[in-house]
Order: sequence, then structure tokens, then C-alpha cells
Amino acid sequence: GPISKAREIRLEQNRKAARESRRRKKVMIEELQRSVIFFSRANGTLKHQNDDLSRMLMQAQAQVAAIEGQQQPTNAPASQPAAPVKTEAPQQEQPQGSFQQAEANTVATQAVYESQGFPAAAARAAAQTMNGSTS
Repeated sequence: GPISKAREIRLEQNRKAARESRRRKKVMIEELQRSVIFFSRANGTLKHQNDDLSRMLMQAQAQVAAIEGQQQPTNAPASQPAAPVKTEAPQQEQPQGSFQQAEANTVATQAVYESQGFPAAAARAAAQTMNGSTS
């Protein structure tokens, strides 16, 4: 009768919706798995860069200490302290060329990630994070 026909239509629509839901879930899980791989690689790269930079910093600090230990005060009065060593570059205003270089680095980094098969949005986010860009 007409009731069983309506029920049959509803059941078919339900099966179709369930199939589509499973398909969307599968796509989402695959994207999450790619993101995990991407961010795991990016994290490893950042850890390696951090280790390298820490090593370079310690070497630079040792060189500064060695140079300061070799220097003998000649004309400076004993009461005047030595000028502090500046360890950070100013972050306020970048010259135009420096800004363009930072943007070029971000674009190049993004291209590298995309060439390794990472999704464009994830590659862009990682490149901006690695290069300190916000645009």
C-alpha cells in the first residue's frame, strides 16, 4: 500500500544519508591523518632548528665571554660598566626590503610543504608560523 511505499522511500533516503555521512567522516579522518603527519614533520624540523640555534647561541656566548676576558680596560674609568651585549634584533619596524624578504621566505617555505603533498592551508599556516609572518 501507500504506507509501505512512503516507508520504502524514507528508508532509501536514510541509507543514502548514512552513506554520505560515512563518506564525509572518512574524508575528514584522512585529512586529520595528513595533518598529523604534516605537523609531526614540522615539529621535528622546528626541534632540529631549535637545537641548532641553541648550539649557535651557546657558541656565540662563549665567544663573547672569551673576547670580554681578553679585553683590558685602557682608557675607561673603572667605575663605568661595560655596555650590555644586545642579543635581539629590534622587532618594531622592518625596512621594506626586509619585509619583502620575510614574505619571500614564507612563500618559499609554503611551496616546499605543498611540494611534499601537504594541504595548501596547512602548508600556509606552517610557513607563516615558521617565518613569523601574519599575513
